[in-house]
Order: sequence, then structure tokens, then C-alpha cells
Amino acid sequence: RLRIAPSGAAELFDGCNEGSVVVAVEADGAVLRFGPIQATGAECDGPVAEVAEALAATLDGTVFAQVDGRTLTIAKGDRTLVLRAE
Repeated sequence: RLRIAPSGAAELFDGCNEGSVVVAVEADGAVLRFGPIQATGAECDGPVAEVAEALAATLDGTVFAQVDGRTLTIAKGDRTLVLRAE
């Protein structure tokens, strides 16, 4: 789960840890710049750990974003996250 407020403050939950991060929106929303993630740091195992690692690696620094209806696609290098609004 990723919630980004208009102020740029964001909350995230990766299935194991909760955290926060500051997000700057650039280029009319096509580029997002994530600051360092502050997370709870719980030890995760199995598939949840893999999701947590992939999320942290993708939401690090500058990423490209595309919104299509209720879907946000975030891409960085060879990683892509697809998030759907609740």
C-alpha cells in the first residue's frame, strides 16, 4: 500500500513493515522522486520479504510514473510496480 498526500508526505506498507517517505512530483506527475524510506524494520520471511525488498529497491530515488484510471505504474530500471487505488 502506498498513500501519497498532496503535500508529498507518503505512507507505505509492504506486507511486513510500515513506513513513511517524502515524494516530490515532477514533470506533471511523470517523474516521482522518493526520499529515504523510514520503516519499522521488522524481520520479514518468504514471499513477504521479497515484496518488501522489491518495494524498497523500486521506491528509491527517481522513478517514472504513469496513471491510467485507478492504476499507478511506477518503473525504475528493470523493476515495475503496479498499484491500484482502493
